[in-house]
Amino acid sequence: MVDVAISHGVQHFVYAPGDRGGPAKSNFDPTDVKNLAAKYNIEKHLVAQATLSPQQMTYTVLRPVNIWEQLSTKKLQFVATSNIAARSFLDPAAHASAAITNLPEHKKDSDINMKQQ
Repeated sequence: MVDVAISHGVQHFVYAPGDRGGPAKSNFDPTDVKNLAAKYNIEKHLVAQATLSPQQMTYTVLRPVNIWEQLSTKKLQFVATSNIAARSFLDPAAHASAAITNLPEHKKDSDINMKQQ
């Protein structure tokens, strides 16, 4: 798809392979899992070819971690927006100049009381 987009003069390409463990892994580790390795290789091909393309095609790589439609069938991790930065404000010294992955409990829709608005 990348090569076809370039050959047709596409100016901007959006690719959403999914996250494989944050930027440290997603950017550099192709993983041994075949479908994830393929997505990694496509992403690297996109970056390399976009740079070389005659139209200087730009790109956006989106790496979603959880897909809403999976909620009913799989347990997923969620964190409330009110909790995202709480630890860093409660103990700033312990979290200074650090990257943190929030690791909430795994939930599925039968575990969650969803409010419809």
